[in-house]
Amino acid sequence: MKVIHFYPRSAGIRFLARFKTYLKDRIQDKYTHINRSSTLYNELGNRINQTDIIVFTSHGEPEYFVGELEKGTEVQLRLEDLKGVINSFIFAFSCSTGELGKKLCEASGALAYIGFNDAINLTVNTSEVSFKPQMKVVINSIYLEALIDSFNEYFSKTYNVRQFAKLLSLNLKRSYSRVLAADPLDLCKKLSLDNRLAQNPQFLKALHSDLLTTIDAVRSRIIVHGEQEFIPWNVINNEPEKVLSLIEILESITFSSQNEYYRNFLLSCLYMKSGRPRKAHSYFKLVAKQFPQFEPLSMYKVNDDDTELQEVVS
Repeated sequence: MKVIHFYPRSAGIRFLARFKTYLKDRIQDKYTHINRSSTLYNELGNRINQTDIIVFTSHGEPEYFVGELEKGTEVQLRLEDLKGVINSFIFAFSCSTGELGKKLCEASGALAYIGFNDAINLTVNTSEVSFKPQMKVVINSIYLEALIDSFNEYFSKTYNVRQFAKLLSLNLKRSYSRVLAADPLDLCKKLSLDNRLAQNPQFLKALHSDLLTTIDAVRSRIIVHGEQEFIPWNVINNEPEKVLSLIEILESITFSSQNEYYRNFLLSCLYMKSGRPRKAHSYFKLVAKQFPQFEPLSMYKVNDDDTELQEVVS
């Protein structure tokens, strides 16, 4: 399972370069950064039998993601261009692409999507106009910290996408709270702001009111589409209680008919981790019938008498 990160060169989102660095360091050889739409289309076309995490950090509109500039015109990545997201989980830090995310799940076969159904405010609406550049720096730092903290926990713990969305909302609030709790002088130093702001009561008031209003509005716009119980198969840990809990949840639900193969594959992996290879075998056979080209199936093999599943030792 790879993380494919579309992050084009674009004004207003350059602060997310540190998030790119975080993903590269965290995922290492399973991370691919892409900044051109044509390269993304090629990459997506080569992975349709995999389940990957596709991250968009770009500007967005209800009908498309905004790509790079080409001859002075922005490239628009529309539904019909993104058929290659099939079988993937999409995380989109992109304004107003919630409805597009729903279509990517329903029409293009993405397993799940987390994004925003309205604007991600990159500036703070405040009556103190003179503070807007400084407030932009502060809110960008909140977004960056919340993204890194959320992905770090998501990769470390076995969360489904519904829990991930709640975690992101919580971390936006936490990051905001840390800004308020910081010593104003330390905050200005950390964000390279003029130290005189630390003594300005109007600036501090704007942090407590206008910035909070903006963060809460963005939090309310987080939306999930597709399979709410989606979990990346490669982050499932070996904690017995967690494994049994996930088995219980997944046994009690169904995914949509086109995605049921993935629930069965998760159950196959979980039963292997719980030491029940015969049960894992029954779900493995279902996946092999539903989606025989699914490449993660190669992690396992069936024993000689076709009763148990075994891990393939590389």
